[in-house]
Amino acid sequence: MKKTILLYLFCVAAFTVNAQFVENFATPPFTLGGGLEGTNGWTLITTTTDQGGVSPKISSGPLYYTGYISGGVGNVVELNKDNDTRTSQKSTGLTAPADGTDVYVAFLVKVSDAGRPNFERAIVGFNIGTAEYSRGNVYVRYSSFNEGIKLGVAKRDTKIMSDYIKPAEGTVDTHMLVMKYSRINGANNDVVTLYINPDLSLSEASQTNKLIAEESGATDLGTGDLYLSLRQRSLGAQVGGIRVGTTWAYTVMGQTTEVKNPISNFHNIYAFDKNIMSGVAGQLKVYSLCGTELISTMTEGKFKTQLSNGLYLVRFTDMNGKTSVAKVQL
Repeated sequence: MKKTILLYLFCVAAFTVNAQFVENFATPPFTLGGGLEGTNGWTLITTTTDQGGVSPKISSGPLYYTGYISGGVGNVVELNKDNDTRTSQKSTGLTAPADGTDVYVAFLVKVSDAGRPNFERAIVGFNIGTAEYSRGNVYVRYSSFNEGIKLGVAKRDTKIMSDYIKPAEGTVDTHMLVMKYSRINGANNDVVTLYINPDLSLSEASQTNKLIAEESGATDLGTGDLYLSLRQRSLGAQVGGIRVGTTWAYTVMGQTTEVKNPISNFHNIYAFDKNIMSGVAGQLKVYSLCGTELISTMTEGKFKTQLSNGLYLVRFTDMNGKTSVAKVQL
């Protein structure tokens, strides 16, 4: 029992204590087919203009994005295209950023149905307290002419949109979006940046696929407790893998506040079919997500498992004593 507890603590330290706010819509506490609001701190916003329709529903997931720590985890919330405007929100446990600091939200989205096409629809944003309209919003525009979707951002009203992104014929793409709200000293001059499908092998400074919304003169985000808002309005989409934090490394890459390097996967551990690939010889240990050791063996660089399909944690130590930890999907 002690071994399992210690391994569980290792898994928590290495894989889950990585962001100040994480929402993967896991079951439990959520119920598949059940409403979002009333579970795990999600509530209906108190402004009456955003209380139409019914609560978004939880659907089986997850969504995937290579390299994203919250990809392939949990379930999704479904935004229903047929509902009236409705905003759900949850406290992030943070306060609004101070002058010269930032706050990030990263999430995955798959847009599946136009609803009312050719209009920009806000889906995710920040707000203060429980009754203030959001500042910093991610937008989606769905084309009715088979052009794909546009993704965009606004500080308040002025939307900066991407070109149309068209998926391969007969497919629906999953997109990773990272919005950064930057507090600038002074009044009504904060800046919001949206990173679209970032290359997670690069630093934030090296990302090129981004949009910047300045909107000088528009009211800034207020001060106080910071909430995340999720808006359902004439757009069909799945949202999952939400993380909020105060740095790119902390929110996007899975760094803890104590560890200044990303979670180590020095050997590029990955899964292929039922095989766990390390590329070099060494000791391989495989754990369940609850920390129970399932496999402990030596490998020459490729080890075929008999495990069921699912998500596992791997610890690999090569013959020189270099250790990697990784999350793999069999």
